[in-house]
Amino acid sequence: MSGCKPDPRWGCLAPRHRTLRSVTVVLLVTALSACGWQLRGSYNLSPGITPIAVTGGGGAAGALRDSLRSSNALAQSTEETAASDLEILKEETSRRVISVDANGKVDEYELRYAVRWQLTAEGSDDKSRRILIAPTTLRANRSYDYSANTVLSTNEQEQRLIENMRDDIAQRILFRLQGVQLTDDD
Repeated sequence: MSGCKPDPRWGCLAPRHRTLRSVTVVLLVTALSACGWQLRGSYNLSPGITPIAVTGGGGAAGALRDSLRSSNALAQSTEETAASDLEILKEETSRRVISVDANGKVDEYELRYAVRWQLTAEGSDDKSRRILIAPTTLRANRSYDYSANTVLSTNEQEQRLIENMRDDIAQRILFRLQGVQLTDDD
């Protein structure tokens, strides 16, 4: 006996339930793979642009290095010749008030984060660089409620939002890199 108490109307449902669950999982995995979905952090970059050296500092550069390292697309050292250079030209974070209460005290802030970057590769001679992606600025904005009574938790929230925006912009840059296809003419 399977240990299942049969229902007089439906019989024993446990084996059918397991089968239905297995079929559902298989269909879901098939649908996700068919639409091109892949795990976050897994990027299919053109072999013509990898390995990539990331130059410049800041949080976005660190997030890009981590993601490229996990995709085996990061130039591992300065001795390794990089096929292309992803340059972080500028990184900015700013904050502005977006609402105040009746007493003129801040209720809500907006955080702004911007990264200016470009992708270059070696040119036809040793001194020139080809621009594969011209200097581009990506921006992200987040807002949050401010309370003077909980300054510490508000500061932590602000830092989490900045990290979230850095990761978001790094992911957007990597998606853009997936679209770079080099031909023999390049």
